[in-house]
Amino acid sequence: MKYQSNKTKGMAWAAMALFAIMLHTSCSKQESNRFVFHSSEEAVAACQKQLAAFREVKNADTGKLTSVVSTWLELQDSVYTCLSNDTTIHSHSHLTTDYYSVADSIRGEILRIAKTRPRSLHDVTFLKIHTAIGRDKTRDSQDYKQACKMFNDMDKCHAYDDIRRTIETYNALLDTTAAFSKEHDVVMFLKEEDRCFRSLMNHLSEVDQEHLAAITDKTSQLFDDLYARVVSDSKNEVSERMTLFLTMRFNRRILQNAEACMRDIKAMKQLDGQQRNNYRWMLIQPFMSIDNYSMASLTTDQEESFLRLAEELPSLFAYLDGTPEGSDDLNKMKEILSDFFLSSYLKSVL
Repeated sequence: MKYQSNKTKGMAWAAMALFAIMLHTSCSKQESNRFVFHSSEEAVAACQKQLAAFREVKNADTGKLTSVVSTWLELQDSVYTCLSNDTTIHSHSHLTTDYYSVADSIRGEILRIAKTRPRSLHDVTFLKIHTAIGRDKTRDSQDYKQACKMFNDMDKCHAYDDIRRTIETYNALLDTTAAFSKEHDVVMFLKEEDRCFRSLMNHLSEVDQEHLAAITDKTSQLFDDLYARVVSDSKNEVSERMTLFLTMRFNRRILQNAEACMRDIKAMKQLDGQQRNNYRWMLIQPFMSIDNYSMASLTTDQEESFLRLAEELPSLFAYLDGTPEGSDDLNKMKEILSDFFLSSYLKSVL
């Protein structure tokens, strides 16, 4: 569908825009890392010791699994730094081989630990939130605090009451906005766009799909160039701040989108086949597109919203599919969703 493909395009641009700053965040977090090594031998030995400790874990609740994954991500980052800074590593190539061997074993142990008990989609989402690289560092930054205040202030602006005015105002904003050249222009647009988007979400089931697709196309055209410029100048301080603002906008929109779908389903709004397909995509999108850096940028309220969505997603899908509550199909769906997202996450992050 056109609406789906354009949202996918936006996700791809967002991922590209975030890549450089994700690397910066990962490397910068060494300041608070509890693993500090004075030699490559010491670093590899620490991995071997951690492997032995993980092998002793026979059962793990979600909190324990989160601790295991966090420990390995932190240790892995420190070891990478140590090995990359070792000017003698080429004459001790066995250390690199030893590291990759033990690292593979550790990943295998973590996958085993993850399977020691069934995990719900809520468990998986909790794990992803609390193992996001750079989460504490992001939250402590002044840029993050500034962005939180900006978005919180947006919530104080009342949404438009009717769908016709919303669509007219939204299109007018998009049609009269030129390509962004300054950070100030982007911030002012975000404030106006946010009011339009929240208003649209209040009437989501009433919006004609052509209008929805047209708004998505126009928004994509405006932001494609901006994302590209952020990527090309990722070391610039303004670009890093703007990347954070755009990431938080992205998180806010797809969670608001999913919440609107959830409200409509609980209100038992009448949805045609195309709307049901779109609602499935909008409900699943947060789980598919919120990556590590985006996860680290979630606010506390958004984390809670994300966890609520994870709790209810199988039932929401069941309603859209006409599957009865408590049925074997619904139970199977819960199992498939949680297993898929757990395996996908662990394979991507370990």
